[in-house]
Amino acid sequence: MNTMNKYFPYYISILFLINCTQKPELKPNNARNTDTQKNVQQFFNFEKIYKTQSKIVSQFFSLRHIRFFSHSVLNFIVRRTKPDYKLVLFGAMNGNWFGDNSYHLFEWCLTHRKDLHPVWMTRNPKVYAFLKEQNKPVVLSPTLKGFRCLLKARIGVYTNSLKDLAVHPFATHDKLNVIALRHGRSVKRVRFARKDHKMSPIEKKERTLESQLIKFAISTSEFISELQEECLLIGPEKHIVTGYPRNDHLFNVPSNDKKIWDSFLGEHVPKKVVLYGPSWRHGRTPTQFFPFDDFDKSKLYDFLESQQILLLLRPHVGELSNPTVRNFLV
Repeated sequence: MNTMNKYFPYYISILFLINCTQKPELKPNNARNTDTQKNVQQFFNFEKIYKTQSKIVSQFFSLRHIRFFSHSVLNFIVRRTKPDYKLVLFGAMNGNWFGDNSYHLFEWCLTHRKDLHPVWMTRNPKVYAFLKEQNKPVVLSPTLKGFRCLLKARIGVYTNSLKDLAVHPFATHDKLNVIALRHGRSVKRVRFARKDHKMSPIEKKERTLESQLIKFAISTSEFISELQEECLLIGPEKHIVTGYPRNDHLFNVPSNDKKIWDSFLGEHVPKKVVLYGPSWRHGRTPTQFFPFDDFDKSKLYDFLESQQILLLLRPHVGELSNPTVRNFLV
């Protein structure tokens, strides 16, 4: 009770801030709307306010006493909230991007499962605006509407972590059944499989909570299921071999994707296409695409041109914002 009294004013002020932040009215046909400039300016003002709000809410849940108290409060509220069993929450890449396996399953549900109510959860106002203009169901997770959706939902689908669906892992509740679509499993050791580089106490608590909420995790083979279990520790029976939804596009490429690829190539017709996507390691320096002392970028360009090879570089999503990686790609 002392802890509750100590943090209650702070807790109320955060909820007030969440409730008072208004989302802009982003109409699907903004490009043909005479109020386009006003709407765009409204969005940029909203984005500035929202980023500040999101940072405050994240820091709020990062406080040790607050996160456990808030998680208990949410569990108390959810037991008194009428659940919506048709509501399915989707998210990916810690709530910052619209993509990966969650994106493909989300789009499939919108088309083929009219009996469900899929909603994309994000903390990125640009993703919110992008989906709003397409008239697709999307909610900003650190807003009051985001918390309401989370409280009513009993199913969540994600790829990276609970931050895909909520502003913080402890902003979830124990009634939420999550399906881990994952974002690829290499042979490296991550999470509970790490040996030399240990998890911090708070990360261990967050990962443990996530593992407890996972009802199923998909994989691409029995071998990958074994590796995945070492990392997640959810129980071998919860790993289901289905393949990844994002790989379906490789067997049945949508016509729009073909147009995008043809537009990207232009008049160039490479003899070979090389995919290069190095991953990363916990506690290490940023990934170097070509970590060789004698590496010469101009010589690589000349070789690729002479052999008519298209080299596609794909950094790990966690390093897209790293200045070193971005400067190299530019």
